[in-house]
Amino acid sequence: MWSYSEALVLVNEMIETIRHELKTGKPSALPEVGRLFSGKEGTLQFETGKNSNLLPDAFGLTTFISPPVIRIHIVTGIERVLVQQQKETGRKRKLDAAPIGRASIACPF
Repeated sequence: MWSYSEALVLVNEMIETIRHELKTGKPSALPEVGRLFSGKEGTLQFETGKNSNLLPDAFGLTTFISPPVIRIHIVTGIERVLVQQQKETGRKRKLDAAPIGRASIACPF
């Protein structure tokens, strides 16, 4: 296993090799993946290797669908607390908007 700094050196060397090959008009082979080459318009092109399967299904990962995240706006949450306190104490309190604005910036709700 390589250390981070050793891996970084290897990756940078590979990048420089690929850049040099592409600048000289040669395709750059990526073993077991495919090849990179310059297109006619000077764009970077990639061609999958003939024996490579880069489809997501080939990696054994299943599809994951995340349920929607339900977020309650902070003012709604504070209003609920105040209503509950009013029911318990019988006193009404006013909701000052200035502290709420600061709280909503500090709390990512």
